[in-house]
Amino acid sequence: MRRANPELFIGCTPQRRVHKRLFDAADADFVLAASEVIAHEVLARTTGPLAARFIDAIPGHGESWSADLLARLAERCGARVPMLWRVHLTPREAPALRDGCAPASVR
Repeated sequence: MRRANPELFIGCTPQRRVHKRLFDAADADFVLAASEVIAHEVLARTTGPLAARFIDAIPGHGESWSADLLARLAERCGARVPMLWRVHLTPREAPALRDGCAPASVR
């Protein structure tokens, strides 16, 4: 396609991780993996300000409400709890990445 039109913008959403590598090799302008979008959305919702407000409100609802909510969440999401953590990529916390994290080098 690029040979026919060098100005063409190529965007794609591979369905499997191995396909992403193929699109990267084909020099696509934009490659969006659906699983990455979902992961980012889940993290945004579970670590955002509304999640903190919800967690603060839980004690006011009582044990039966909490047990019912937990049962509904387990039914929809399964019984496994995701492990969440944040990493700050600062020169102090990640000295090996200092040069690569300089504002001029990030694209």
